[in-house]
Amino acid sequence: MADKNYKSDAMNFIKTIVANNQQIKQNQEKLRNTWWDINHKDVDCDRELSQNNLKANEYMYY
Repeated sequence: MADKNYKSDAMNFIKTIVANNQQIKQNQEKLRNTWWDINHKDVDCDRELSQNNLKANEYMYY
C-alpha cells in the first residue's frame, strides 16, 4: 500500500518557494478570487432573462 505521508521533491520545492515568498500566496488568492468570485454578476445575462416574458405552455395530455 502507498505511503500516505509521501511528498514528492517537486511538491516540497513548491511549498518552500511559497513559504519564502508571501507575494506568491497573495497573488494566488487574488487570482483565485477572480475565477471563483461568488458575488460576480453577469449584468447582460440578467437583463436578457428579465426581458424574456415567454410563458411556458401547459403540458397537453392525449
